[in-house]
Amino acid sequence: MGKREDNKQRIKQSIVTNAWQLFSESSFNDVKVADIAKAANISVKTLFTYFNSKEDIIFDDQEELINIIIAKLDDVNQSQYFTVLEKHIIEEFGEDDADLRDDDTKSLIRMISNNPTISGRLNQMWLEYEYVIRQYLAEKQQLSVNDAQITVMSAQLILPYRLLVEHLIMLLTDGHKINLVDLRKWMHELFITLTK
Repeated sequence: MGKREDNKQRIKQSIVTNAWQLFSESSFNDVKVADIAKAANISVKTLFTYFNSKEDIIFDDQEELINIIIAKLDDVNQSQYFTVLEKHIIEEFGEDDADLRDDDTKSLIRMISNNPTISGRLNQMWLEYEYVIRQYLAEKQQLSVNDAQITVMSAQLILPYRLLVEHLIMLLTDGHKINLVDLRKWMHELFITLTK
């Protein structure tokens, strides 16, 4: 990567880091684009060359998760899809017995539960993920992207991620601490139910 690309990546990361810091100190609605630009030491115009909206900043790494999911599916045959996804989700939450302490995760979940625009954007992301998986499965199995089996399977493969986020929202909204051992047990039970 050249100097110019390095600088672009540095600026983009600065925007994301500063935005998350501001979102955690205040509410999403209270943080203005100008506040984020100021914290990142750039102009508002420069910020808009990287992101079209505050919501885009929150969903900056949206493609990363779907790329990971596709890579996980690519490594196994169809009968192992749920097993590999369960392992991926559980690994994401580490191996310790602690409560969930990732402030970015907690901030995101609170923002989703308190903001209809972000909630809608998350739902749009799930639909986009399902479509990407539909395309992947259709190509892999040489079927139409509109095939009923492909449509159902793509929805089922995204469902654990959707349900996990909804479960976390419910727990945090109700004021519960999120114990990682309990969360992993819940996820395991979810996968058992999905594979029956």
